[in-house]
Amino acid sequence: MNTSRLKVVVNSIQGKISSMLGYFFAVGLFVGLVTNAEDMLQNPDDAWVMAILFILGALGIAKGFQIKRRIKRFRRYVFLLSAKGMSSIDALAASTGKAADFVKKDLQKMIDKKFFVRAMIDDASNELIIGSTGGQSIPQTPVRVAACQNCGAKMKAAAGQIAECAYCGSFIIEEA
Repeated sequence: MNTSRLKVVVNSIQGKISSMLGYFFAVGLFVGLVTNAEDMLQNPDDAWVMAILFILGALGIAKGFQIKRRIKRFRRYVFLLSAKGMSSIDALAASTGKAADFVKKDLQKMIDKKFFVRAMIDDASNELIIGSTGGQSIPQTPVRVAACQNCGAKMKAAAGQIAECAYCGSFIIEEA
């Protein structure tokens, strides 16, 4: 499994676990409140336990949603980059309805988290550069358009050859 796909899958699992733990703590809080309402009035220590459950539940749910939204934005960026040919951060921002600064920081976080492989943000042109190594782009032989099974990006790949997705690093096999 390649780095990008692994990172996206691991983050997706982390988001689901965070959400489940958050809901678990929230349900624990609700059950505790229902079963111990009278005892909490007499024993303030129980109120602290309930407050901790509430905080843990809220943090878990919030973190889960944050991770899920980042993965959804990643897939949207990949679509815009591959299908629409957008690489300008301003164009990505306009298409997503987000501020250009947010998109730039978001893309940099995704690059740092290895969602995108061989990617960088060119500050001079304000563009996301995919598939660059040391300032040189990776040559590809365009023959057919193939869809990446991992991120859905449309890539040109030679028939019967194995290509690497420039967006997520997955291997694409274009059948002859």
